[in-house]
Formats: sequence, structure tokens, C-alpha cells
Amino acid sequence: MYFLYELIYLNNFTKSYYPVISIEPTPSSDDILSTIVRHERLAKLSSFKNLAPHEHYNPCATIVKSFKYENEAMQVNELPDLIQFLYINNKKIDKNITKVMGNVALGEGKRLIAAIVD
Repeated sequence: MYFLYELIYLNNFTKSYYPVISIEPTPSSDDILSTIVRHERLAKLSSFKNLAPHEHYNPCATIVKSFKYENEAMQVNELPDLIQFLYINNKKIDKNITKVMGNVALGEGKRLIAAIVD
């Protein structure tokens, strides 16, 4: 099972923030999903905000690569393309798990999109 998340991402080249799609856990090399992801070190969103005692900053993420723009992270507006890719490759969105997990607080800048199963 995999989880797709929306993360706020800083593009260091354009110096702009935008929402991208990440996946957890990282797909194994024998899974078709491994062909559409890359590991990325994320910039901290704000150097002025301190973490609360229960928050954990993880500077690394597995980002889904854009199907439209080479060497770019997949933005949330490309979600229909990703869903089509999942459907073609026999991956399914588990609505029940997505609904349950959608109510869990994930921290600033991270939102669950869907739970994916084979």
C-alpha cells in the first residue's frame, strides 16, 4: 500500500512555491511506481517557524515526476494524469482507507490525496 500526499514544494530554480505530489513509502524497484518517482531533499518552508514538540521535520521525500515537464516534480493539477497511469497499471485507490486517513493531522504543508493498493 502506498499513500499519495500533496506537499508544498520550493522550486529552487524559479524560487516559487507550489503543491506537488509525493508518495510514501518509496516504491520498491520491482514496482512500476518506481519508474515515476525521484528522491528529493526539501527546503524548509520557513526559517522563522519552529516545530512544535510533536512535529518532526523530514527533509527528504519521494516526489512523483511530472509526465508533462521533464525534470520537474508533478504538480497537483496533473493528478488526473497520475490517476490514469495508476488505472492503466492496475493500481486502485482505496476509498475507505483514504477517508479514514484523511482525518489525521499530518503537519503543516502536507495533505493526504489517496491510498493506493494493487
